[in-house]
Amino acid sequence: MEEHVGLNPFPLMLFACGRNQEFAQKVAEHLKTNLEETKFREFSDADFILHQKNTIRDRNLFVFCQPGNDKLKYKDLFECFALVAALRQGSPKSWITVIMPYLNFSRQDKPSNLREPILAHMIPTLLQSQGANQIFVCKLHNPASRTVHPMLPMQDIETVPLIVEDIKNRFPDLCPEKYIVNSPDVGAANSCRKVAHMLGLSMVITDKDRDVKNGDTEIINIIGDPGGFIVLTIDDIADTCGTASKGAHAMRSRGAVANHLYTTHPVLSGRAVDTINEAGFESVTFTNSCYVTSQQKQAIKDYREIDVTKLAAQVIANAHNGESIEGLWTPKAH
Repeated sequence: MEEHVGLNPFPLMLFACGRNQEFAQKVAEHLKTNLEETKFREFSDADFILHQKNTIRDRNLFVFCQPGNDKLKYKDLFECFALVAALRQGSPKSWITVIMPYLNFSRQDKPSNLREPILAHMIPTLLQSQGANQIFVCKLHNPASRTVHPMLPMQDIETVPLIVEDIKNRFPDLCPEKYIVNSPDVGAANSCRKVAHMLGLSMVITDKDRDVKNGDTEIINIIGDPGGFIVLTIDDIADTCGTASKGAHAMRSRGAVANHLYTTHPVLSGRAVDTINEAGFESVTFTNSCYVTSQQKQAIKDYREIDVTKLAAQVIANAHNGESIEGLWTPKAH
């Protein structure tokens, strides 16, 4: 029999579950492969059954789940748990990786009071219980959450280089005399400082206080002086967008020339679209880590999108071939 040098003995297979499969489809196109077929049946009481159509024995399996921003996201998540369970039952030896670009509950990484549970581990725990071997996410709210469930390895895909590249390409006059990076809160300062260093810019910090009862935020102070600068606000999550809106008004009141918002995860719940439009940003740039409807994209003024599917495809390819993953965004030492 003819030898096949370098042939991976565990062929790669891609699956998608839930309502939003556009992200998975784009990744599959980058990898020059197809999404595998699944069978889904829903019963009158809203229970369902979901499983793969073809054999999966001894395969390297990747499952995409990108829940929406409404209450039906829990159905999307349960479909993911069900598909992982079906794949594990179908092939006990296969390696199962879940790709969930935005990890729900990731912000519940520490309690605000003694009675609050830490829920950041909940989805990884449930995935592990159904047979998943690892999970890939984008830009964790707290990088330390990678180890929140030590039995399920978590790979945090870094999106900062994509944002930095977009800023450099978009603003040819980028210089420390005209532009400044804004951290939307003290907690994001380390991540924003990394962006500022990569761009060669200074940084200001929006210091805020949060009302624990209703989640509203009140801007207390701006650490630094944005006066006369074009502000680049860098955040990881745009949920209700209340913080971003109030931060934009505070920047303007302190003499900022313009304000551009860059956010990795566009959760966009509730009145987020209206709130972000009322903030008066010159532009709003998100990645496609979360599902954003075409209506939301059209409604947001000066909406822009950074595609992370090519990077996700590279991560999957490197993981499948046993090559470095973090090397895709970590500069090589000279």
